[in-house]
Amino acid sequence: FHTGDKQNMISQEFVFKSVKDSKYDWLFGAYGFYQNMDQQTTGDIFTAKMEQDIRSGFDISGLALFHQSTLNDFLFENLTLTAGIRLDLEKDKLDYSLAMAVNGGPWNTTVDENYEETFTQVLPKLSLKYKFNNSLNSYATVSKGYKSGGFNTNSSIDISEFRSYDAENSWNYELGFKSSMLNHRLYFDAAVFYIDWTDQQIDVPVPGGRGNMKTNAGESVSKGVELFVKGRPFKNFEVTIGYGYTHASFKEYVLYEEIDVKNEQGQIVGSELVEVGNYNDNSIPYVPKSTLNVGLNKIFEFENGFLNKMVANLNYRGVGEHYWDLSNSVSQDYYGLFDAKLSFVTGRVQLDIWGKNIFDTSYNAYYFEIRQLNNSYVQAGRPATMGVNLKVTF
Repeated sequence: FHTGDKQNMISQEFVFKSVKDSKYDWLFGAYGFYQNMDQQTTGDIFTAKMEQDIRSGFDISGLALFHQSTLNDFLFENLTLTAGIRLDLEKDKLDYSLAMAVNGGPWNTTVDENYEETFTQVLPKLSLKYKFNNSLNSYATVSKGYKSGGFNTNSSIDISEFRSYDAENSWNYELGFKSSMLNHRLYFDAAVFYIDWTDQQIDVPVPGGRGNMKTNAGESVSKGVELFVKGRPFKNFEVTIGYGYTHASFKEYVLYEEIDVKNEQGQIVGSELVEVGNYNDNSIPYVPKSTLNVGLNKIFEFENGFLNKMVANLNYRGVGEHYWDLSNSVSQDYYGLFDAKLSFVTGRVQLDIWGKNIFDTSYNAYYFEIRQLNNSYVQAGRPATMGVNLKVTF
């Protein structure tokens, strides 16, 4: 297949806020954007001697108005209350066409359609923060999340049922604290979170076709904990450790398919919905159960000589087990990747020698199915990669 995309976007944001710290701080703002995107995919369909030409033209415009108020020393000293609200408006348009040619014959336009969707959402936020001292504070936040809907442009999709998908909504809850100890040589942060989704947007295989599409799950939940530690045991040396555990699952997600009902003579006399998939309590695909990040950073300074400093960095990224499909039948085991970088700095010149996945760990980065062919495929992760960067500042 040959794919060509053209995209243009313009955006602007205005923010007005109080300039002096006081018992009451405020903020008002507005944001607007316009995006135009043209996509074209042309190529052979390998299951038949035919070519197809898919063209999608998107026009997306949006406007947001937002406000935030902060009351310092709310009710009593060192307690801060923040309340915010955002009005989000978006309008999406799609011009979609599909043309096909059989055995090198003339092109025949089989689909030429236009779609339009408007999305409106009000998003509140409320948070409390308490400062125990200069080294410790805690916070609690409740906010509403939102992601606008859109359109699928896969040629295998049944237009009437799967061409568009709805907006995603969520309520997000977070409780945590941030601290510094040992004269700011050690930092420790921790947080627990709970996300309650409605109509979560997920990628699923196209029923009876090729490729993936976006659709909406009924209800889903994500909950977990995040920990972060940063230490500076001695001058010019820093170590960071971050860990996250996430349990993300579907609360209510059942798929139905409408089938024809026939009489004894084989005539269609009606239709009925048949359950084709029940994913209640299954894990949400592509969400790792755990993530781990460990970083070591050392700076070597030189008072005399050609070099000003040398910076050595080593990083480990661990990705926990996660599923690739709704039925949780295919998964990727835990894997870890080591990255390293050595930087030489002198004046306005910086030379970086770097490596990613330096031990050449094998892992899968993506999985997909082509149900029409009853085949499954995986995309291998990037192997060991080395490189050099040169940066000159004028």
